[in-house]
Amino acid sequence: MSTYKQYNQPFARVYSSETGIWGDHILTEAPCEISRKPAVQVGGCLYWLSIGDNILEFDLGEHSLTVTRGPPVADGILFRNCQIIQAENGAVGYAVLSYPRFEVWQRSISAHGVATWVMWKTVDMHTILRLPHPHDDEMSVQLLGYDEDDAVFLCYDGSVYMVQIKSMQSKKLNEIHSTGNRCFPFKSFFTPGAAIAGRFGAAMLQIE
Repeated sequence: MSTYKQYNQPFARVYSSETGIWGDHILTEAPCEISRKPAVQVGGCLYWLSIGDNILEFDLGEHSLTVTRGPPVADGILFRNCQIIQAENGAVGYAVLSYPRFEVWQRSISAHGVATWVMWKTVDMHTILRLPHPHDDEMSVQLLGYDEDDAVFLCYDGSVYMVQIKSMQSKKLNEIHSTGNRCFPFKSFFTPGAAIAGRFGAAMLQIE
């Protein structure tokens, strides 16, 4: 996935590891400036955040690329505090950290293929992180990353918290201090030819 910088026109190419061949360019006419956050897979599609209120969607089965509207997020929300997630029943979700609230939207598709966004849940940040009142500066809490197994990572006062989206229960990750603004969660890794003997706990790669 990339964009023609002059026009902010996204395009994609699919690589086959079986044949070693790159496919044709797949274009969308609508301009869209992709964020630096990684794509999120929900069902058979990959989704990227776009600067503004759009979402870039790539269908892995159809090899089609489209730009769709995101939820009606209030103006002034810091873009880094938005995140595409997987909501209930495999639907596309959109999390917004609008301090002091944490909002989660869910996309609904009608029988006629019309997409609408509905509010799934909204929670007070002090309830999630068990923080004392008041911290009214929206910079005091930042959304760092997303684990597709139902967790987001938030930073408060240099410490990182893992928050389960469905339950809104939080856990402070001890001895982890954030100095950057993006994290890429992962659970395990292995070298080629080596078997994984078990599942490891959550970890993060932090980009400063």
